[in-house]
Amino acid sequence: MEALMVASPSVVDGGGFHCDDAFFEAIDPDDRASAIGTGGPVNLFVGRPDLRELAEAEALRPRLRRWVPTLVDATLPGGQPVLVPADWEKIGTPE
Repeated sequence: MEALMVASPSVVDGGGFHCDDAFFEAIDPDDRASAIGTGGPVNLFVGRPDLRELAEAEALRPRLRRWVPTLVDATLPGGQPVLVPADWEKIGTPE
């Protein structure tokens, strides 16, 4: 199954992301993604990142942007950079 990512280009204030009922009822990933909002005037980016580039431990360490929670950078098709969760055990411990 191909991963679908919904990301915000800026900090989401308030209660974060909100999912309406269609998110829980939809089967199609694109329909589920369109049911996600922020409750504010933030345009969300939706895309399918190349998960193969995030699968190898040696590729993750240089992309590390935050330890807690562990986040690495990725790029959505079209060039939009986003942060995605990563397994810190795969990357190693902070130096």
